[in-house]
Amino acid sequence: MKNIVMVTLVILGIIAVSLPLFMSAKSNFYVGRGQALYERGRYDEALVSLENAIKILPKHGRANYYLALTYEKLGKKDDAIKSLEAYFGKTQKKPFYFQNFKGKRYGSKNKEYIGKCKDLLSQLKQ
Repeated sequence: MKNIVMVTLVILGIIAVSLPLFMSAKSNFYVGRGQALYERGRYDEALVSLENAIKILPKHGRANYYLALTYEKLGKKDDAIKSLEAYFGKTQKKPFYFQNFKGKRYGSKNKEYIGKCKDLLSQLKQ
């Protein structure tokens, strides 16, 4: 009985550690696809892909940046502003359990996109 409990705990631990990595990889796939579609002018398809990425990882800076750019290209300036404001609302909340093993928060690689998103938001509000 002890062995079954121990094996179960080990399996749950492995799942808990690998789930964020899987989510990040899946989100990065959607972001890469969305960015490529955006750059090819296929904005409707880019929108779907970028929204999928944000559903998985709402704090993904590059996804939020390209989502706002895509909304802007589609003539949905208000949606672009709302999406960026929502992104900044999410980046303010940083619970401890979203830290990786190096002590960095998920999304810490997005510092350059935080700046880009701030610049884009100020441009959109003018």
